[in-house]
Amino acid sequence: MLLLNAYSRFAMRRLALFALIFLSLVSAVFFLLQNRIAQQNERALLRQFQEIYPAAESSLLKTQQTLDLAHQRVILYTLRDAHHHDIAYFIQATTAKGYNGEITLLIGIDPNHQLLGVRTVAHRETAGLGDKIDRRISPWIESFRGKSRQNTRFSLKKDGGDFDAFTGATITPRAVVNLVDSVLNDWETRNEP
Repeated sequence: MLLLNAYSRFAMRRLALFALIFLSLVSAVFFLLQNRIAQQNERALLRQFQEIYPAAESSLLKTQQTLDLAHQRVILYTLRDAHHHDIAYFIQATTAKGYNGEITLLIGIDPNHQLLGVRTVAHRETAGLGDKIDRRISPWIESFRGKSRQNTRFSLKKDGGDFDAFTGATITPRAVVNLVDSVLNDWETRNEP
């Protein structure tokens, strides 16, 4: 019995040592890759800015600020010209009303409250159905370009609006259209003259 207790303590010490070494390695890899991951995320976001507004530059990332709109907290990026006049706003907003959870969008708006474009930053929608909100899968997201609340009914056609749904997937496009409408409405209300 004494021998069994000694062996158990020895095994527990080895297990603890192994766990400590493993945890140290995982932590080291995380810290080594943390900057690279952040840089990759910034490059991906810049590509999305440029898909919406081709003249967007990396300095746009430095304008990031958190903003409370009427119905949500968003991240705002402001593009300015050489004379420091605002020429485009990029709002990153999230809805939890996707079919499989959260959908994060990047919404480009000009100073006249017209949409420059919309891009999907993150989603977990079903492949082949809801993932059509991703520009790499379908051009559907391009249907927002040039729209404003003055010339567009921001709802799905089956709900009396101007936007198509996907065959077999209504929840996802409805969530996207509603999020864009909500952000645009809140942005216009916040920036009324």
